[in-house]
This record gives sequence, C-alpha cells and structure tokens, in this order.
Amino acid sequence: MAITSITITQDNKSGDSNLVPIHSPVTFLCEVEYSGGIPPSFIYVDILDKDLDLLDTLRCYKQSDQSSSLSTFQFKANDKVKSLMPKFDDFIQSNNTLVFDETRTLLLNLKFYDPDDALINDSVLINFVNAANQFGEESNLRDSYFNFVKTYFNEAGKPCYAYHYNQQLAVMTVTLIDENGSNQIITGQSLTEIGFYRLKIDPSLNTQIEFSNDGGEFYAYAEVLDNCEGLYFKYLNHEGGYNFYNLNDYYKKVAKVSEIGSVEKNFTNILDAQSDRSNIGYNNSVQIQGTQEVPSSHLETLKDLYDSPRVYLKIGDGEDKKDWLEVKIKASENLHRRRRDNFGFIDFTISLPEQFSIKMI
Repeated sequence: MAITSITITQDNKSGDSNLVPIHSPVTFLCEVEYSGGIPPSFIYVDILDKDLDLLDTLRCYKQSDQSSSLSTFQFKANDKVKSLMPKFDDFIQSNNTLVFDETRTLLLNLKFYDPDDALINDSVLINFVNAANQFGEESNLRDSYFNFVKTYFNEAGKPCYAYHYNQQLAVMTVTLIDENGSNQIITGQSLTEIGFYRLKIDPSLNTQIEFSNDGGEFYAYAEVLDNCEGLYFKYLNHEGGYNFYNLNDYYKKVAKVSEIGSVEKNFTNILDAQSDRSNIGYNNSVQIQGTQEVPSSHLETLKDLYDSPRVYLKIGDGEDKKDWLEVKIKASENLHRRRRDNFGFIDFTISLPEQFSIKMI
C-alpha cells in the first residue's frame, strides 16, 4: 500500500469565505488515493497557527471506501479546535473606537498528509469563530465574511457594538450618519489582523454606519429602541458577537427564600429559652419576570438572548465590569408569540446571582 494523493473534498468554505463556526458540528473530508489494493489505516492532520507553528498532530480515520484505490477520511474538528479557541467573555472598550476582537476567531491551517511521506498532502486555511449554525445551514458564516448589512440595537445614549470582518491589510474609515443627516468620522486606521473588528458607539438617533476601505463601502445600522429606563442587556449572540437590547420597566421582582434548616437548642427551662430550635439561615434568590411587545423584525435577534452563555444586566452608570451583572434568562412561557400585525410578544424570567445573607454555617 502506498498513498499517491490526498485531496480535501469538504473544507467547509463557502466560495471565498473560510469563516467556520466551531460550536456546531464541523467535519473535514479528504479523498485518499492509494495503490496496492489495501487502504491506509489513517492519515495525519497537523494543526498550525497563523504563523505555521505546530500546535498539535492528530490522526484521521477512514469514513468509507469509494473504490479499491480510493477512500474517504474524516476529521471531526470540534473538540480539538474548541479547546484552542479564545474565551468569549466581553472586554472593556472605549467609546468611539474600532478595535480587533481577539475573543471571536482563531486562524488555523489544517494540513492533511501521508504518515510515510509528508510531501503528499493538502491543506486549508480556516478562520474558526466562536459561533454556531443550525441544521439546514452551511458550516460557514458567509454573510459575516462578506459584511452583509446588519442592524444593531441600543437605547439612546447607551452602548452599541457594530462589527466588520476584515479580510486583508487595509486602512479603514468609519463614518456615522444619523437620521438628521449629521456626519461624524470615527477613525481612519490601519487594520492589521484578519478577523472581526468591533466598533463601539452610543448613538442617540438611528444611525447609518459606513465602513470604508480599499475594498469598497460596507454598511450597518444602529437602531435606537423606543422604550427607555428599563432593563438593559448585553448578550452573546450565535455568531459570537455581543448584542444590546432594552426590555421595558413593566416587570415584577419575585424573591424566592428557602430555609437551610435549624438546630435543636439546649435549654434548661422554658421561661427564657425563647424556642426549642434556632434557624441556621436562608438561601435567597431573586427573579425578574415580565412580558414585552416588540417589533416582529426584532424577534430573530432576540431569540439568542434565551440560549446565550453570557447575558449581562446593566446595573451601573459606567462601562466597567462592576457596571454589568451576569445573569440567566429564560422564556416564562413562549420564546415569542407573533401576531398578525408587525408586533409580537416575548416573555422573560431573569435569575439574578445569589443574594448573600447571614448564616450560622
């Protein structure tokens, strides 16, 4: 048996887009041609970083035989690549800046080769992203790669993030044009990294965002939400970026208190013993429950709020970590209920972190 060629037949690219979500199943397939009638037991895949430094070497095993001289081998990338991905916690960013988002992507070169002759190989460069697609969708974020138009939300004067995917070295100029026609140029800076750049702004009016470089102009929109003074959230969406949204101030707080237990008291008379047991303390949790009417066009964005691993509730006036409280949120009844007009309802229950109380233990 001797391998004569290796060809990647499923590289998870979509046209030029090599932006692949790693939190949904990702499998690479290679056709291995060989002589002698006996297929190889395995081939190797090297995982190399963007500078071609070796991170790990793994084996790929046969998926199926195509003929007596051709077999398909597979590499299921999720477990290994996820272990290499950056953490997706949010980071502090100054207002009116465009910065590279180091938490979102990891550029890797996958090299598949013959265990006996590394010159027989095929390779592919993939930018893996902390994101997830669903059944019926490609294993690729093609729309983000090509910077298709997106709308982002914020409460007037509060933070909003907008993202631009940079494919090559470029000088970027960002221009903001609000609904009154006022212009503001944010930056004209060199982009040196391949991946997502994040713009942070705090518009008070609906605003068009123009990202301009040698490759052309790309647009996004910041839509200011009508409801104010409510619950302001920041949450990780299924594409690995952070969204903002405001849920109104019509809600109720529910305190859930449960007794830890009690201990028996040692007393000698009932005159001043007060009771036969002493309370150890209580576990105390607080939930916020509510329902809100939202435009139907917002429902697709809001569904990420319910299964996001990172949801933050704004509790302070600034933008430091202390101003955001990490919470859990779930649908009280339904994720959303659509009506015949242009609005729908969402139900929500927010679980706050444990409320600390005095305990005997």
